[in-house]
Amino acid sequence: MRSFLRVGLLPQGKFDQLLTAAPKERSERLRELFGAESLEAVRNLAARHGRALQQLLGDAKAKRAPMPDNPRETAAAAGAAADSATATAQAERLNTAVVRITALQEEISQGRDTAAAATSACQSLAARQVTDADTVLDTLE
Repeated sequence: MRSFLRVGLLPQGKFDQLLTAAPKERSERLRELFGAESLEAVRNLAARHGRALQQLLGDAKAKRAPMPDNPRETAAAAGAAADSATATAQAERLNTAVVRITALQEEISQGRDTAAAATSACQSLAARQVTDADTVLDTLE
């Protein structure tokens, strides 16, 4: 209703001013007549909010950029890599154990060979056993 009263009053005193005014002044007068100040204030507020939202969106995009596109796939891949690393570590431990066992088997084989040689030498000495050493020594002299 207030806009209607303003427009209705225009011909009674401001119409000639409106016609002869410069374009900038004419725009100002029309804004005044139709109450465009409140619309302009709302537009300015909306523009400020829009800029703030653009800034927030830019910040969110910057924070999102280093994140994976598909977190579920990335997590699965990381889990598989961890499982692979664990399996690799276990394989290395098993390989070390196999090397140690092989070395121990070689030592056992050498020990058996040495024991067999000692047994053979013992048997050889036992076969040459002299029952009466004094007599043999006397003969040798």
